Amino acid sequence: MQGECRESRMKIKRRARTEHTLYKASATLFCRYSKRRIKSHYVFHLNCISF
Repeated sequence: MQGECRESRMKIKRRARTEHTLYKASATLFCRYSKRRIKSHYVFHLNCISF
């Protein structure tokens, strides 16, 4: 019984870690994407002003 309990706890820990890494990865991706979007938006505005 005790071994089973420990096993399930390890599984939960592993799942939490996986979710954490996935969340971190998506957060960094989103950050990069939004930065790129803001940059292109800024360039677009500059082009509008120059015309």
